[in-house]
Amino acid sequence: MYHCELTINLIGLEPWITKIIVNMAPLERFTHKFKVSPVFAGVGHLQDQVVIVDANVAMAPGMVRMLAGSKNDIILVGTTEQIQQLKKGDLASLDDLWTKPLTEDLVRFFFARLQEHLKAAKDAWLNETYLDDFIDTLPDMVWFKDAKGAHLKVNNAFCAAVGKSKRDVQGRGHYYIWGLTKEQYEKGEFVCMETEQTVMDARRTCIFDEQVLAKDGLRQLKTYKTPIFSETGTEVLGTLGIARDVTVEKQYKQMILDMANTDDLTGLANRRHFISYFGEQRKNQPVTMLYLDVDSFKQINDSFGHQTGDEALVAVSYALKENFGDGFITRLGGDEFLITLLMPFNLQDIKIRLAHMQESLHMFAVTPLSSSVGIAYTNNAAVTLDDLLYYSDAALYEAKHDGKGRFCIYNERHGELKPGQAKANAAAKGLTV
Repeated sequence: MYHCELTINLIGLEPWITKIIVNMAPLERFTHKFKVSPVFAGVGHLQDQVVIVDANVAMAPGMVRMLAGSKNDIILVGTTEQIQQLKKGDLASLDDLWTKPLTEDLVRFFFARLQEHLKAAKDAWLNETYLDDFIDTLPDMVWFKDAKGAHLKVNNAFCAAVGKSKRDVQGRGHYYIWGLTKEQYEKGEFVCMETEQTVMDARRTCIFDEQVLAKDGLRQLKTYKTPIFSETGTEVLGTLGIARDVTVEKQYKQMILDMANTDDLTGLANRRHFISYFGEQRKNQPVTMLYLDVDSFKQINDSFGHQTGDEALVAVSYALKENFGDGFITRLGGDEFLITLLMPFNLQDIKIRLAHMQESLHMFAVTPLSSSVGIAYTNNAAVTLDDLLYYSDAALYEAKHDGKGRFCIYNERHGELKPGQAKANAAAKGLTV
């Protein structure tokens, strides 16, 4: 992709050496431009310059470096004695030394080695540019760390997330970069260091859900981390990480899930959510189920309008949350509600709660409310959800028959719940459960 026009300054060299160098072919992607002179006057600090200078030119290597600039290669050609007389500062100014006496083969060897060195540097620059441009175009955060956790390279998205520049980030650890307090770091909060070690120990790519405390608050990340190996493939030198900020995505998913699982009017769980909850949580636990509806609800709608009816349902939901907050509360539909307690039945506790609930309903602003409640409970895991709904609904029917604002316990009137009753009843009616 690149093309390099290399200017080669040949200073004070013997003519036969100059001739060999000038006649050597450039490598792929390179062209050569030669400047031959007995003295060195500088190259104007331009890039892609090489200075090959004979030690007999009366100029210290440090001065040559100053005139040539820091980005250009300087090669000194001299005898062993001349090279041995160089000071430490002069040696630091040079990129290579060609020791006399030279032969044609040695000149070709040294210059070919110089060409390969320059090509390798250009190829490395191109690969570095490829990498930087690639990671900087990604919307995801990208970083490279050494085995101790120091950040060696990051992309623009990473800098934007932490509010720091690449120069400020380079060589620094998670604690400084993400602006954690000493207490947060010592507690291991939002540090993500354990996953780095997990990846290095596993020696393979791993995926994590992680939290980091960014400048704009807590962020949820989906992180892909992979080990970086040594040339032999035996040692793990560090890790490469790619993180996608899924904070908003998770919020949207949660919103959609809440919408799917929640009754719009009351904010309670809907039937779909309840069935899922019961299937996941019931297991072998005892269950107490309270099935209730609002007394004379149709009359409330007819007398005061549907808006007041909706307000009454919201009032019921508040009363249920206040008194049965430890249970799973569901609006089944209309004015029917369900309370599920995964715990042994406690009559005294239930009485107190229902009494408080009825008091709250009676305080409804438009007209006093009350609710009829049917209760069924079991310790038998063979009693299914359909059975519990059947028995509690039957108890509700009996409570309404007895009068408003009452509760009825199925077990007290009919004994222990029997598994399969709901299915048998449905079959008798020509239905399936």
